[in-house]
Amino acid sequence: MARFEAFWRTMCAYRSYIWLAVMVHIFLLLLAIFGLVVGQPGTASYTLSVVNVGLLTVSGGTAFLVFYTCTRREVEEY
Repeated sequence: MARFEAFWRTMCAYRSYIWLAVMVHIFLLLLAIFGLVVGQPGTASYTLSVVNVGLLTVSGGTAFLVFYTCTRREVEEY
């Protein structure tokens, strides 16, 4: 478990940057969803928007989970 402690200590040291990454992911996700609404199905831009939504959901969700875990660990320390 010491290996995971070192990992989380390192990740939580960058918590403010992780929050910034979450905010950027939300902005890009909104732009990709706008592309889905405006685009016509079957076009290349629509397909790219679908791929973007998938990638941004996975990477943004991961960043949010790391941020949430770091916040929870900080509350438990006090």
